[in-house]
Amino acid sequence: MATARAGCRQRRDDRGDRNYVSIRVGKQVYHARSTLSQAELALGAQPMLRISRSCLVNINYVKEVNRTLRGDFILVLAAEPP
Repeated sequence: MATARAGCRQRRDDRGDRNYVSIRVGKQVYHARSTLSQAELALGAQPMLRISRSCLVNINYVKEVNRTLRGDFILVLAAEPP
């Protein structure tokens, strides 16, 4: 589960589905008509990492990174940045 707060500094993840982006802020989810690429450009000053074709994560919220036996990665997100 990934969440975020309203300020860009505290946003934890953005997910895209075609031309719509869902932004998780705390327990709220906001939807915007935009592509994930456009959201990534708008958040250019923020430390965001694209972890797949449809997901950006604020690296300030990455608590730990684990690797599976298949070679995939699992990101554990913190509730607050360290």
